[in-house]
Amino acid sequence: MFDFLYIVKARLLIILLTFLFCAAGTHAQINNGFGHKIPNFPRESFFVSPLVFYDLDTLSSRLDAFIEVPRANILFSKTRAGYTASFDITVTLYGADDKTVFQKSYAKNFSYSEKDFKTEEKKSEFYLYNYFLAPGEYKLETVLNDKNSKKEYRRTDEIKVKNFTGTPVTVSDIMLVSELNMTGEGEKEITPLISNNVFGHKDFYLFFEVYNNTGTPLSGIFNYKITDRNDNPIKEGAISYSLTERKNSMFEKVSLDFMFREMYLPENMDPEEMGKKDFGIFKLTITDKASSTVVAEKKIIMLPDKPMVPRRGRDREH
Repeated sequence: MFDFLYIVKARLLIILLTFLFCAAGTHAQINNGFGHKIPNFPRESFFVSPLVFYDLDTLSSRLDAFIEVPRANILFSKTRAGYTASFDITVTLYGADDKTVFQKSYAKNFSYSEKDFKTEEKKSEFYLYNYFLAPGEYKLETVLNDKNSKKEYRRTDEIKVKNFTGTPVTVSDIMLVSELNMTGEGEKEITPLISNNVFGHKDFYLFFEVYNNTGTPLSGIFNYKITDRNDNPIKEGAISYSLTERKNSMFEKVSLDFMFREMYLPENMDPEEMGKKDFGIFKLTITDKASSTVVAEKKIIMLPDKPMVPRRGRDREH
């Protein structure tokens, strides 16, 4: 089962937060295969993927904040019953003038028996929070406060909320998807790739919504391009669309061919080059072919990663 289950039907995208533990966390999918030859890339303590969609029920923009906390990055405290973790997630949104729009805090506590801990500690915790916002530019600060280790981790993400009704056709933010499956009822089940790190995946999917504000069916073509930090094109493709509804869900499979992955071949691993700023960072751009207008952009990461493993707590049993 998936922690975040997006079921896409013909006319409706239903978001189900199942709170079921997945069989393997994101880190289990990232298999570097190079052993000690890999440079020590910066590692994230947790991941946040803020995505903005247009909500037809409320006719307003909705920020979906996806958060992944690898359990290996949290300090577990030993108790008589097993192991316990406790942390707070605080989400603060700032406007263009750096004034606080809102601040929300969420307390998280969970425990595992000694038997289950060996397998469960390798997985991740997943959370999804929704906020309705007016068009504009924002900064989202997310703070993870690990109560057992007394450590605090934070990150800030830039967010731009579009006016989704300002032009005939508008596009949501882009979600990277690690798995896409069809159910027996013809529905699509997708697993968001919250880290945006595609390393270790043979392919992944793009998911985004297209909003037709004209009231009549439209068709056309989107071109997408993935470029490296020097704006060299790595991969290009075309996505045909036929907009028969006000909201239309789009999926596109992207295969990681040899050209996209060759920088990690052992014979090509240059420590000096790999140590440069923005190495392994790519930009995805989607453009409307008819107007040459950029309708969406996304940062894609391709870096080997291993979870930080803090020492296991040796607190006094209680």
